[in-house]
Amino acid sequence: MRKTTFFCDKCGRQVTDTIFQIGFRTIDVLTGEQIEEEFNAEFCLDCYKEVDDAVAVAVMSHGKKPEVDTTANPDPTPEPKKRTAPNRAKLDMPKVHALLDAGWSYDKIGVEFGVSGQTISNRLKEEKEALE
Repeated sequence: MRKTTFFCDKCGRQVTDTIFQIGFRTIDVLTGEQIEEEFNAEFCLDCYKEVDDAVAVAVMSHGKKPEVDTTANPDPTPEPKKRTAPNRAKLDMPKVHALLDAGWSYDKIGVEFGVSGQTISNRLKEEKEALE
């Protein structure tokens, strides 16, 4: 005699009462063709409710355009945006100073923060200029 045990695919708890199953498939919105194999998941009641609510919200908002106030006159000359480096690393400068005091090189500190040694040097220079 075999006993089948089910576990919720979301929370991992053993499902001892009713099992709720949801099937998923990915459709190409341009062609309407199924992209991937259908995927079925088993859920406990609590997780099923969560997933069902999230799906309902997504379905209800699908295809709706954001509301735009057409009565307002946009300013024809917007203010210029301040240029900033898009990937500027955030450095913990007190830690940088502590590592320098401990005898670490710019390159070794850079490895610690995931940046180059030159970036460490530049930031220290910027900090010194800001203090002057």
